[in-house]
Amino acid sequence: MTPRRLTGEPMATDGVRTARVQQSAEKFCRVTYSRPDRPTEIVVEYTGDETAAAQFPHGNAAHNMDYVRTQPHVLQDVRSNPTSSSKTVYQSMITSAAQNQHPTVVTRAPRNVEQVRNTKKLARNQTRLSRDALYNLHEFAYDSNFVHRILTFPDLSVVCYNPAIVDIFTSLLSASTDGKPTVTLTYDTTFNLGDFYLSVLLFRETDFDPSPIIPLAFLIHERKLESTHAEFFQHIRALCPQLDRATNAVMITDNEAAITGSIRKTFPNLSTFLCWNHLLQVNSTVVSDLSVEEKIYSVLSLSFVLCFLRFYVLCFSLFVQA
Repeated sequence: MTPRRLTGEPMATDGVRTARVQQSAEKFCRVTYSRPDRPTEIVVEYTGDETAAAQFPHGNAAHNMDYVRTQPHVLQDVRSNPTSSSKTVYQSMITSAAQNQHPTVVTRAPRNVEQVRNTKKLARNQTRLSRDALYNLHEFAYDSNFVHRILTFPDLSVVCYNPAIVDIFTSLLSASTDGKPTVTLTYDTTFNLGDFYLSVLLFRETDFDPSPIIPLAFLIHERKLESTHAEFFQHIRALCPQLDRATNAVMITDNEAAITGSIRKTFPNLSTFLCWNHLLQVNSTVVSDLSVEEKIYSVLSLSFVLCFLRFYVLCFSLFVQA
C-alpha cells in the first residue's frame, strides 16, 4: 500500500493564517493508504496530537471566519431538487435541521441561500447541453417567473413582467366613472442594450401619494418594428383586457409611428397623448423649416400655450389641495 500524507493545508492570504495552519498540520495530520489495483478502497489514519486540530478559514474566503464544511448529503439534497427556488429549498432545509437535536445540526443545513444557489448553478452547468445565450435565456425563463414570452424568429423579442405587479395595476383600472384617480401609462424605447433595444411600459401607482412610477412590463427586441410592438401590446391586452375599456387610464408615448400605430390597433379605445419632451422636439423640427416671420409667430404661440397650460395645472393643483 502506498501512503499519501494529506495535511489539508489551504492557500492563505496572510501570515497569521499561514502560521496557524502549518502549526496545526505539523502536530496533527491525516495519512491515507491506497492500492492501485483497488482505487475505491482507502484506509485513513490520523496521526499526532488530536488536541492540536483547529478550524481555520477557507483559502478563498475574504473574511477571517473559521470554515465549517456542509455535509455532502445536504448538497446532494439541494441538487436533487432542481425545480424549487433557492430560497424555498433553503427555508425548507433550515426548518428541517432546526427540528433535529443532532450535535452536528450546523453542518446538516445549507450555510445560506447563496450556497444553495451556487450548488444548483453548478449542477445545471454540469448537465447543460449548451452555453448558448438563447439556451440560457430559456433556462432563466424556466427557473424564474419573470420572462413569459420568447420569440426568436424572424426577430428576437422577449416579454418580461412580474405577475404581482400586473395584479396591482389591474386593481387600479375602472370601467365606470366612479371617481378613481387617472392611471397614467408611459411607453418608450429608452435603452440600447448592445445589439438589442429595451422598451419599458410604466404606470403611476395612484394608491399612494405621491404616486410612484412602477415598471409594468419590459420588451427586449432587435428592431423598432410596429409588428414587434404590436405583439407586445397584444400580450399586455391578454393580461389586462379591461385596459381598453378603462375610463381612468391614459397612455403617454412619443411620436414614433411604430409605437402609436401598434397602440391604436391593439387598444382602440385607450386615450393616447404625446409627452412634453417629444412635443417640444416636434415643434422645434417644424419651426426650423419656417421663415423668420413664421418662426416668430410659432414661438410666440407656443409660449402662450405653454404658459396657459402651466397656469391651468397650478390652479388645478391648488384647487385639489383646497
